[in-house]
Amino acid sequence: MQALKRVVELNETAVIGLHEGSIDSSVVLLREALNLYRVELTGDSKDITYGPDVEPRDRVIGVQVNQGFCESDSKVSPDNIYSPFNYAFCFMDEVANIDSAAVVVLYNYGLSLHRRGMLRGNTTDLRRAIQLYAMAYGLLQDEAMSTRYELGRVGLALLANQTQLYHHFLNFEKVHSCLDHLRTMLENREQMNISSDEFTFFFHAVFFSSRRVSVSPAA
Repeated sequence: MQALKRVVELNETAVIGLHEGSIDSSVVLLREALNLYRVELTGDSKDITYGPDVEPRDRVIGVQVNQGFCESDSKVSPDNIYSPFNYAFCFMDEVANIDSAAVVVLYNYGLSLHRRGMLRGNTTDLRRAIQLYAMAYGLLQDEAMSTRYELGRVGLALLANQTQLYHHFLNFEKVHSCLDHLRTMLENREQMNISSDEFTFFFHAVFFSSRRVSVSPAA
């Protein structure tokens, strides 16, 4: 229980750092959170018993990353027609579902490396970001996670950011795969808590692809 709370706290501190411009410290904090999760919260210890007054929640809030991290995007990936979703996520409650915490930490860790890789032209960071995004999205596909619609925004962000990176590395098969999944998720957006601005961002990613999403943007 204490380990999970610490993971959530480390994640929140890292998100604040991404917002304020502390990219390296955020990377370190998220690496620490992920290592703590692996050591303390995997295997048999995943069967956490919550107290009678404690209900784990998955309510997440998006926090915009520092705009200074985005200044090199057009130089590092000049022909890329896709943009990353530049929001990190933290939980609105102290206690999160253990699997949801893993998804959010993996996404934020991937985002921090994604932003640092684009900022500094570091291919190693960018390829590691793809791996972390893929791990997080894989967790979301698990049967036990499939009905956690409150994490829909995280799933959309994972797909959008993978699309941008796969296009950067000219892996167009993966680009089309991510867009197909993104399109499907958008067609079921009523079950997710996403704003009209967020819908417009994700809709824009699929609008110019070969098969458009079968809905119109929110007003």
